[in-house]
Amino acid sequence: MYHDDPYFDANLTSTSGLTIEQWGMWGWTGGKKGTGHVLKSGGTDPTRVINYQSSGCVGSPACCQDQRLRTWGSGHPGGSVFVFADASTTFLSESVNPATLAAISTRNRADTIPDTY
Repeated sequence: MYHDDPYFDANLTSTSGLTIEQWGMWGWTGGKKGTGHVLKSGGTDPTRVINYQSSGCVGSPACCQDQRLRTWGSGHPGGSVFVFADASTTFLSESVNPATLAAISTRNRADTIPDTY
Protein backbone atom coordinates (compact mmCIF):
# COMPACT_ATOMS: atom_id res chain seq x y z
CA MET A 1 0.00 0.00 0.00
CA TYR A 2 1.27 3.45 -0.88
CA HIS A 3 1.15 5.67 2.22
CA ASP A 4 0.60 9.07 0.62
CA ASP A 5 -2.95 10.33 0.33
CA PRO A 6 -3.41 13.85 1.78
CA TYR A 7 -7.15 13.77 1.07
CA PHE A 8 -7.53 10.55 3.08
CA ASP A 9 -5.64 11.98 6.06
CA ALA A 10 -7.61 15.25 5.99
CA ASN A 11 -11.09 13.84 5.38
CA LEU A 12 -11.38 10.12 6.09
CA THR A 13 -9.77 9.54 9.47
CA SER A 14 -13.01 10.28 11.35
CA THR A 15 -14.21 6.70 10.87
CA SER A 16 -11.20 4.94 12.37
CA GLY A 17 -8.94 7.69 13.73
CA LEU A 18 -6.06 6.28 11.67
CA THR A 19 -4.05 7.97 8.93
CA ILE A 20 -3.25 6.10 5.71
CA GLU A 21 0.26 5.42 6.99
CA GLN A 22 -1.06 3.91 10.22
CA TRP A 23 -3.41 1.65 8.26
CA GLY A 24 -0.51 0.34 6.22
CA MET A 25 1.37 -1.07 9.18
CA TRP A 26 -0.16 -4.52 9.83
CA GLY A 27 -3.53 -6.25 9.72
CA TRP A 28 -4.15 -5.83 13.43
CA THR A 29 -4.53 -2.06 13.07
CA GLY A 30 -7.87 -2.38 11.33
CA GLY A 31 -9.83 -4.79 13.47
CA LYS A 32 -12.15 -7.12 11.53
CA LYS A 33 -11.26 -5.73 8.09
CA GLY A 34 -7.63 -4.89 8.81
CA THR A 35 -6.01 -7.94 7.31
CA GLY A 36 -8.15 -7.62 4.19
CA HIS A 37 -7.07 -4.02 3.74
CA VAL A 38 -3.40 -4.84 4.20
CA LEU A 39 -3.41 -7.92 1.97
CA LYS A 40 -6.00 -6.55 -0.51
CA SER A 41 -8.36 -8.82 -2.39
CA GLY A 42 -9.41 -9.66 -5.90
CA GLY A 43 -12.83 -8.03 -5.96
CA THR A 44 -14.26 -6.31 -8.99
CA ASP A 45 -14.93 -2.92 -7.38
CA PRO A 46 -14.45 -0.20 -10.07
CA THR A 47 -12.04 1.65 -7.77
CA ARG A 48 -9.70 -1.34 -7.86
CA VAL A 49 -7.19 0.42 -10.01
CA ILE A 50 -3.52 0.82 -9.28
CA ASN A 51 -2.58 4.01 -7.37
CA TYR A 52 -6.22 5.07 -6.79
CA GLN A 53 -6.48 8.15 -4.55
CA SER A 54 -9.41 8.81 -2.21
CA SER A 55 -10.03 12.33 -3.57
CA GLY A 56 -11.95 10.64 -6.40
CA CYS A 57 -14.37 8.91 -4.04
CA VAL A 58 -18.06 9.74 -3.80
CA GLY A 59 -19.89 8.29 -0.83
CA SER A 60 -19.77 8.05 2.93
CA PRO A 61 -16.45 8.46 4.76
CA ALA A 62 -16.53 4.78 5.75
CA CYS A 63 -17.14 3.67 2.15
CA CYS A 64 -14.42 5.96 0.79
CA GLN A 65 -12.00 4.81 3.48
CA ASP A 66 -12.60 1.16 2.54
CA GLN A 67 -12.21 1.87 -1.18
CA ARG A 68 -8.85 3.56 -0.64
CA LEU A 69 -7.57 0.91 1.76
CA ARG A 70 -8.27 -1.84 -0.80
CA THR A 71 -6.09 -0.10 -3.38
CA TRP A 72 -2.82 -1.45 -4.71
CA GLY A 73 -0.08 1.09 -5.27
CA SER A 74 3.52 2.02 -4.70
CA GLY A 75 3.73 5.67 -5.67
CA HIS A 76 5.61 4.99 -8.88
CA PRO A 77 4.36 7.10 -11.79
CA GLY A 78 2.17 5.07 -14.11
CA GLY A 79 1.90 1.90 -12.06
CA SER A 80 3.10 -0.11 -9.11
CA VAL A 81 5.65 -2.74 -8.17
CA PHE A 82 4.06 -6.05 -7.17
CA VAL A 83 5.62 -8.90 -5.22
CA PHE A 84 4.09 -12.27 -5.96
CA ALA A 85 3.84 -15.40 -3.83
CA ASP A 86 6.82 -16.96 -5.61
CA ALA A 87 8.90 -13.92 -4.50
CA SER A 88 9.13 -12.54 -8.03
CA THR A 89 8.52 -8.84 -8.57
CA THR A 90 7.19 -6.93 -11.54
CA PHE A 91 5.94 -3.48 -12.43
CA LEU A 92 2.27 -3.39 -13.45
CA SER A 93 0.93 -0.41 -15.37
CA GLU A 94 -2.06 1.58 -14.10
CA SER A 95 -3.72 0.62 -17.38
CA VAL A 96 -3.63 -3.12 -16.59
CA ASN A 97 -6.90 -4.82 -17.48
CA PRO A 98 -9.10 -4.88 -14.32
CA ALA A 99 -9.97 -8.54 -14.96
CA THR A 100 -6.26 -9.40 -15.02
CA LEU A 101 -5.67 -7.43 -11.82
CA ALA A 102 -8.51 -9.34 -10.14
CA ALA A 103 -7.20 -12.67 -11.44
CA ILE A 104 -3.70 -12.19 -10.06
CA SER A 105 -5.12 -11.00 -6.75
CA THR A 106 -7.01 -14.17 -5.95
CA ARG A 107 -5.92 -17.66 -5.10
CA ASN A 108 -7.25 -21.07 -6.02
CA ARG A 109 -9.68 -19.79 -8.64
CA ALA A 110 -7.75 -21.15 -11.59
CA ASP A 111 -7.89 -17.73 -13.27
CA THR A 112 -6.03 -17.48 -16.55
CA ILE A 113 -3.47 -14.70 -16.63
CA PRO A 114 -2.58 -13.33 -20.08
CA ASP A 115 1.07 -13.47 -21.16
CA THR A 116 1.19 -9.68 -21.40
CA TYR A 117 0.04 -7.50 -18.56
